[in-house]
Amino acid sequence: MVPNAIVRLLPAGGGAASTTLTGNEGQFIFPALQAAEYKVRVEAAGFTPAERTINLLVGQSLVAEFQLKPAAQASTVDVLADAVTIDVSSSQVGGNVDTSRMKDTPLNGRNWMELSLLVPGVTVNAVSNTPLGTVSGGRFQINVDGQQVTQNAAGAGFGQPQFSRETMSQFQVITNRFDATMGRSAQIQVNAQTKSGSNEFHGSAYGYFRSDKFNAADPIGQRVLPFSNKQFGVTGGGRILRDKLFFFGAYEGESQPSTVLVTPQGFGGQSFSFANDFQTKTWIGRVDWVVNEKHRLSGRYNGSQWRNPFGNVSGTSHPSQAAQQTRDGETTMLDWTWVISPTTTNDVRYGFNYFQWKNNPYVLSQEYRLPGGITVGGPYNYPQEFNQFTNQVRDDLYLLKGAHSIKLGGEYLSNNHTGLFPQNSRGTVNPFTAAPANLPSIFPVWNDPTSWNIDALSPLASTYTQGFGNFNIDIPRNVIAGWVQDDWKINKRLTVNLGLRYDNDIGIWSTPTLKSNVVPPRGGQNLNFSPRVGFAYDLLGDRKTVIRGGGGLYFADIQANQVINQSIFNGESSLQVGASRTSTTSINLRDPFNGVTGADFLSGKVPVPAQNVQLLNTNAVTPYSAQASIGAERQLGQSWTVSGDFVYWRVYHEWIRQDRNIGFNPVTGFGTNPSVSGRPDTRFGQILEFTTPNASGAIYYGGQFQVTRRFAKRFSAGAAYTVSKLKDSSSGPFGYPNNQFDLADEWGPSVDDQRHTLNFDGSIQLPWGFQSSMFYHYGSGAAFASIGPGNPFNYAGTSNRTFLTGTATFIDPSYLYPSLAPGYTNVKRNSLRGQPINRIDWRLTKTVAIKDRWRATGIFEVFNVINAQNYGTYQSNIGLATFGRPAYNSNLAYAARMLQFAVRFDY
Repeated sequence: MVPNAIVRLLPAGGGAASTTLTGNEGQFIFPALQAAEYKVRVEAAGFTPAERTINLLVGQSLVAEFQLKPAAQASTVDVLADAVTIDVSSSQVGGNVDTSRMKDTPLNGRNWMELSLLVPGVTVNAVSNTPLGTVSGGRFQINVDGQQVTQNAAGAGFGQPQFSRETMSQFQVITNRFDATMGRSAQIQVNAQTKSGSNEFHGSAYGYFRSDKFNAADPIGQRVLPFSNKQFGVTGGGRILRDKLFFFGAYEGESQPSTVLVTPQGFGGQSFSFANDFQTKTWIGRVDWVVNEKHRLSGRYNGSQWRNPFGNVSGTSHPSQAAQQTRDGETTMLDWTWVISPTTTNDVRYGFNYFQWKNNPYVLSQEYRLPGGITVGGPYNYPQEFNQFTNQVRDDLYLLKGAHSIKLGGEYLSNNHTGLFPQNSRGTVNPFTAAPANLPSIFPVWNDPTSWNIDALSPLASTYTQGFGNFNIDIPRNVIAGWVQDDWKINKRLTVNLGLRYDNDIGIWSTPTLKSNVVPPRGGQNLNFSPRVGFAYDLLGDRKTVIRGGGGLYFADIQANQVINQSIFNGESSLQVGASRTSTTSINLRDPFNGVTGADFLSGKVPVPAQNVQLLNTNAVTPYSAQASIGAERQLGQSWTVSGDFVYWRVYHEWIRQDRNIGFNPVTGFGTNPSVSGRPDTRFGQILEFTTPNASGAIYYGGQFQVTRRFAKRFSAGAAYTVSKLKDSSSGPFGYPNNQFDLADEWGPSVDDQRHTLNFDGSIQLPWGFQSSMFYHYGSGAAFASIGPGNPFNYAGTSNRTFLTGTATFIDPSYLYPSLAPGYTNVKRNSLRGQPINRIDWRLTKTVAIKDRWRATGIFEVFNVINAQNYGTYQSNIGLATFGRPAYNSNLAYAARMLQFAVRFDY
């Protein structure tokens, strides 16, 4: 044990050194470091200095031991062997995507998040905004440079803040049992790090190009689909003051021009053609300042734009349904690291995160839902605007006390959701008794409602609904958290990870005070404590073999969407008013309420029918998961590691939606038909509740295995294999059970269940400046929802798996089982299994030195090299003869063979 030895940490890429002293037992710590390659040098009076190079990955805690030799034995620096190093002090389960894989792995679309497939435990076939599949609400968090940037106003399908692949240095995906410093996720954490500057100037300019001229035919359409895409950008970083002040910046743009062709159903073959240009932009600026050896400051600002000028239409849509769709995001982060003493460091971080999406219709008109699946007019729930403003303050205190490495901390997030979410604000007609035969003459100009012959539609309208009132969104949230994490090194080989975390989302549970008292006011949840325990055992004492395991509780994040709906659709903030055709009168669509105004309804001057309301159940709680794992990791030689973990997690009290205002029929075991039996609470129509019952949840069992070779001797490789089983009884907050009176019957394969997932990547440097890289993905086939041909009991709150026996076109006993209701049959939940996915992507580059530090690189990439027919969507209704048949899915993960050409200039 050598106390008071000087330990210097120097970034291998150039930059300012960090210095500390060893404690009384010779221990030292460098917390709150950026992931990078470092040179560690230890000096002490009377001993020969020793050096070692380490490669620190995101989220990793490395143990580096030095044996100092007396100065009399040697007169030069003792350089220790440079080898891959595994984490022998942490028991969490996950994986890292390092800088070489970020740079060299071929990606169709260049979405950096797709590289999470390289981590075992990620079992999806297509990655968009998160590493999870369809049921992801509350189960993940995305953290960039320690700042939470997750959009949690609604589901991940509405977008997440975007970062360019050129912006990210590396990232970590934790799939099980993250420590107490992380929370608000019931399943997974993504921790990413942006690039930064150094003493050396570096940068790039690049362009990537794809065209349908080089694409294979789509397996569904049996033709080459129109496609053109280009991505271009610049990056730059370096020093402002040597060893003191550094900068990094980047900009990237994407353009995907296309022609939108629509042939509206029911319009006698009439076609429309519209030019469209999907575009994205991302940008970032970062500054790092080493004030002195005790104080470091860093700041980052980044933003993104996503534009789809002519969205919300498909090939058979009427163009009046089209809308301008936008997504915008901005984040700002400031960080101050203070080395108080060799054993105490404090890190304070402030972050601001803004995310917005808008859907603005081209046509502000009533919406007409005609028979035969024909819809004309501006969408009933547009215009739409969701805003999220998050201010985050976080403090982490790192203490090294003998054998205890302690992390204490707390954070506060002011998370406000605002915007506009109307329903039927211009009026909706549904249903009609019939569709006119001369639709092109009734709607002669698609975007000019004044030219439409509304009078010809009025005699056919059966029901008209219009919304009045306040559709504004205003959901303030005050989120707090605190934690203590002690990584206790009991002896040289055994480390115990002990953690306790507390979370409270103050305000999200608040319910409005309603005159009807249909839902009483309630407070929040104040007992969300989550203990976590784990161990890491260095089996041989050489830091090359670790056995790890443990368990803990993890509370989910809560999307605001449920609370947003409650604040608007509670029967008082806004009203939905209807007019119906009778045997003697029709609806005048130019004046549906015969002169009665919205103000008359809202004031109570004119009575309104019983309202359908959407509310939080008074017993709803925050979903949480129990997680456990046991596994091992082994370093082989100087470059290889192999790991295997057996993982379990179970989510309790998952969200579902149900109609509490229906009776129970003991003969069928289902709810009563409200059109026949009426409603128990006659003041209302539907009372749609967001609730978290005991019977709702998810269970996962899996084996997660990984082999990794770091880049050495011109070659790197990795393989991730997961064998797993995931079943659940919920499809999310807006998912209905088939029978809300029998939730146990909902348990079945999750739509995110895929039993076998294998991913392989590799890169090799060839002679003459060539480099070859590849990526292979195999998925054994995910589960897909299966539904029956109708809704036999005629009430909301069913997923339509029950049908009258004998009415299904597709009859296969393996998909069916008897219903509790006499004369009815059930479809097994999510019983349709997709075909296996096979995809090989390949990349070849040639780099030429131009002058001094300038390099030019030509890139050729092939995606889906073998042109495998991969499908991501299937016909799921057993009432149709096409049940189980693949359908088109626009995600690039299922695309036919595509080529990409690129050129880069780097310095």
